[in-house]
Amino acid sequence: MNITEYSVRRPVTVTVLCALAVGIALALIPGLAVDLFPSTSRPVLSVFTSFSGAGPADVERNLTEPLEKALAGAKGLKSMSSNSSFESSSISLTFGYGTDMAQAQADLESILSRVAGALPAGAGSPTVRRFDMSSLPIVRLVVRGSYPPDQLRRLSEDIIQAGLERIDGVASAETTGGSTQVVGVDVSLNRLA
Repeated sequence: MNITEYSVRRPVTVTVLCALAVGIALALIPGLAVDLFPSTSRPVLSVFTSFSGAGPADVERNLTEPLEKALAGAKGLKSMSSNSSFESSSISLTFGYGTDMAQAQADLESILSRVAGALPAGAGSPTVRRFDMSSLPIVRLVVRGSYPPDQLRRLSEDIIQAGLERIDGVASAETTGGSTQVVGVDVSLNRLA
């Protein structure tokens, strides 16, 4: 006897079982946790280091590569990627899910404190940051105009950024792009002597 025959021969039993299943579902559904953006944390740590006056090739050779070699032995590390740019190095370390990220961060800081003395002169001390979805920018504002880029940057830093940072609930505001004015002084070594 298959389920169809059983349902036709015993309709009351099948109806009671269906009503019981619906009743259980109605009792349990309100207790289910539903969230549009569930709280998940990616097991990612980032190491940022500054190197004043160095170009990307120098940052890669003298800063990023030694740091990568030192960090490669971190416990629970799954993958590592790096980015070397003008005056800065960024290394992203991905750990396995289930890794205690507080312990992983402490391990990385310990490794970096041992390596810090071997970094070249002019390199800042490496900082470790945990990836946090709430730290990603919510709003990006683009400033354009017929003014030179250095004036637009000053406007952004002095007026717009300062105004945004005064708003309650705004953690930080950052200005990128544009150009900054650089003053170069050529000194005659003969006259200086």
